[in-house]
Amino acid sequence: MGRRKYVLIVDDCQQDRMAVADVLRSDYDILEACNGKQALEILSRKRAQISLIMLDLMMPVMGGLEAARQIRTMELPEAKQVPIIPMTAQSSEESKEGCRAAGMNSHLTKPIEPDGLVQTILETAEHAFEK
Repeated sequence: MGRRKYVLIVDDCQQDRMAVADVLRSDYDILEACNGKQALEILSRKRAQISLIMLDLMMPVMGGLEAARQIRTMELPEAKQVPIIPMTAQSSEESKEGCRAAGMNSHLTKPIEPDGLVQTILETAEHAFEK
């Protein structure tokens, strides 16, 4: 039996978390957080078990950009390498550049479409593991 793969879905909207979880549940065990601070706590506990982070940008307590920056500076090797895919209603080039600058690997625009989600994950994972 292989190592369990977890996806951490971070969004303050439970409905959005559930929609993403429904698509990914067959391939991943699901962990959920409703803000960036909770995401950092979960990542600290689960460490290498997390294969992917889906991260909303606009959340209370700690938003996605700040959470991504903090994840990338954590003293855990896996935190520097885990793919982070932002989920946002903002589709501007400025938003995409901000995500890249914060250490995120891709960009997914809300509302999340199941086919687009799967395609983005496949493309992101492919690029992340080429390094």
